[in-house]
Amino acid sequence: MQYLLAHWSTQWSLPPVLDWKSASDLNLSVLFPSVLWLKLLKYIQISADIAAHHGFVIVLKPIPT
Repeated sequence: MQYLLAHWSTQWSLPPVLDWKSASDLNLSVLFPSVLWLKLLKYIQISADIAAHHGFVIVLKPIPT
């Protein structure tokens, strides 16, 4: 996956050289949080559907800072 998403450090080198640090940083900063967020949203949706089926109302409020 990192191989496919990474930036080439030298565009014209043969074979292309992969910048593994950039690829790892991209995975950790962009992909990993996105995957976790999507799983969390799916879980909330499933829970809300179950609660609504039984007559409950879910109210989401911001966390006080």
